[in-house]
Amino acid sequence: PWITRNTVIVNNVVGDAGGNCLICVEDRSKEFTGGQLVARSDGNLYSRPAVTDPVWFGIWSRGSAGDPAVTNTLKAFSTATGQDTHSMLVEGGSVVDDEYQLVVPAAPAALAAAAPAVTSIAQTIPTAIAAETRLPSGAKLLGAQPR
Repeated sequence: PWITRNTVIVNNVVGDAGGNCLICVEDRSKEFTGGQLVARSDGNLYSRPAVTDPVWFGIWSRGSAGDPAVTNTLKAFSTATGQDTHSMLVEGGSVVDDEYQLVVPAAPAALAAAAPAVTSIAQTIPTAIAAETRLPSGAKLLGAQPR
């Protein structure tokens, strides 16, 4: 009952992680692969304060094939998994303020340079999702939306 499958992780802002990785899809029973647990991950903005904080960018279950794949960069994660091809990783600081609002345009120079690309990574909100939420169908929105 605690196994989640076909999870979709799209248009999120992920950072300031306290664990070992930014995206961790692991099955310690080695029964399921990352692809069986997460159907799609894309259009996400990841941030970490330094290249090694957290230590790894991603962990992806390989099921019965053995230990999970561990990657240090978004590019390596995307290549290994086929996920997050439109996502972005910003290193060198947080991309949210104390109230968890996106602040890339006002961020330090290293982050501000990424601002134009940040607005282009969000994926289109499907009609079925829009019908169940207050989000407009076809919009491209990143992170939590103010009410």
